[in-house]
Amino acid sequence: MIDSRAICHEAGHAIIAMNFGLAVTGICVKESIPTASLDVTEATTQQACVVYAGGAAAEKVVLGCFDEASDFDRRMISDAGGGKLEDHLDYAMKIIRANPTCHKEMCNEMANNWVSEESASIWPGSNSDKLNFELLTGTRIKEIWQLYHP
Repeated sequence: MIDSRAICHEAGHAIIAMNFGLAVTGICVKESIPTASLDVTEATTQQACVVYAGGAAAEKVVLGCFDEASDFDRRMISDAGGGKLEDHLDYAMKIIRANPTCHKEMCNEMANNWVSEESASIWPGSNSDKLNFELLTGTRIKEIWQLYHP
């Protein structure tokens, strides 16, 4: 079953990373959990923390609130020396609000890909309890970003 909140969340990380010119290698589902793969090694501490806050920011902008799945992001911000997630939330939300169509397109494409992958994984003998598949490649994320940022 599609996890729309998680899709919104991971697309938020990708939008923020792309905004800062950072590499996003893709968004995939690993053991049924959507995960964005991105590289913040070239980012400042503030940029990295805003990227980590990007998932919660997208949830708050689109859904009105963010859930406890952001605990991992809180830990990443703390480990980076950036304080609390809430310290970076307003900046991240500003970036999400500036990119609504790009975010929505990423979410829609991921939802469609999720349905396709999930349907393909349901066959006799498959283990659909722990799904593993790619939702968006880094190349496709960059293509969607460039549609709105030529």
